Amino acid sequence: MNYPNDIYKYTSDLDVLCYSNKLICEDSHEVLISKLFHSIDFVHNEQDGLELFKNYYKKNNFYYDFVLFDIPQIDTYKLFDELYALNNQQVFIVITEASEVDKITNLINIGAVYLIIKPFETDVLYNILYKVSKSIINDRLAIEHLQVAEAFNEHLKSYNDTLSEKLAEQAKVLEQNQATIINQSKFAIMGEMIAMIAHQWKQPLNVISLNIANLEMMQMTGKYSKKELNEIIENSNETIEYMSKTIHDFTEFLRPSDIKETVKIGAIFYQLISLIKADITEYNIDFSIDYKIDKDLTIELNSSKFTQVVINIIKNSIDEFKEKHTINPKIKIIIDMSDNAYIITIKDNAGGIPNELINTIFEPYVSTKGKNGTGLGMYMSKLLVVSHLGGTIDVANHDDGALFTIKLSVIERRKRERIYV
Repeated sequence: MNYPNDIYKYTSDLDVLCYSNKLICEDSHEVLISKLFHSIDFVHNEQDGLELFKNYYKKNNFYYDFVLFDIPQIDTYKLFDELYALNNQQVFIVITEASEVDKITNLINIGAVYLIIKPFETDVLYNILYKVSKSIINDRLAIEHLQVAEAFNEHLKSYNDTLSEKLAEQAKVLEQNQATIINQSKFAIMGEMIAMIAHQWKQPLNVISLNIANLEMMQMTGKYSKKELNEIIENSNETIEYMSKTIHDFTEFLRPSDIKETVKIGAIFYQLISLIKADITEYNIDFSIDYKIDKDLTIELNSSKFTQVVINIIKNSIDEFKEKHTINPKIKIIIDMSDNAYIITIKDNAGGIPNELINTIFEPYVSTKGKNGTGLGMYMSKLLVVSHLGGTIDVANHDDGALFTIKLSVIERRKRERIYV
């Protein structure tokens, strides 16, 4: 060991109280060790040392790192006992004569004491100082690390508590935002439904208007037969019945419900066609459904919500046909089954979804229609498929249009027709 340089790296931050006598001064130990420590206070009598020990604590709120004794002429044991009573964690180094057997025995019995027996070499003193200082510094570092760890854990706990609160707030905000989006979507859907009803009623209203005109003409001319009158009445009744059925279909479609029903695949799409028939006819769309499975196979789902999804997709196709003036517009639905799931694909020839939007088309407020779109249709469609129908929905572009794929799991239920979720 290279004394005193190796010692200094441990002693340079320590404060020491040294009870010394002429012997240490004569050996120049006092001068040597004074250069090792941050501070060292030398005293030569018991009373001064005791007062200095107390005042040091009053000033710093902690005790000396260790106390060094070399005062054979005083009662070291008594002084040690007084200091130990003030601080039972205090570290002591005692230099004593080999002849002071009783004193040595008492100090060993008390414990927490390092003993140096005279006569000794300087290296012995340095070695003890090195071991004591290193032990003190290591203990201090361990305490500091523990305090840092405790402070970090406390900070981490506080951060986690704060993070939990923020996440809860964010979840609440997201829930509120989703509720707002759903309400906006409901209004958008209602607007579309009103427009669809208007389409459905356009031709029937023309028929009724024509029947009324014929009745007025018969009344004015007085020329009519019972057969003609019955035909007009029957035709009007049929038209009114059709209009009533249209309202009933749309009412059922818009009715808020989470009831799942076991329904036939064919029945779902028969109902769907009745809702979009007017648009298909008006825009002369080549519309077809290709059943790869038996129409009488059943599925358990909320048919209203499923129909809403399919209509959203079809309405988007029709809007694209109108926007792009598509020649020979086509919409084809293919119904198949794979891996115990129904696969419904809907494809058109409206040119497809722009590449920059296709990966975000199911996000809220993303629209291919610019200012004319709400950006809620596809978002609501995915929300309904995933959260309410327990399925998946994907989109891709094919040769001349968009292709949506909906997968719905097949759930076999033999004993009950309805369940509530």
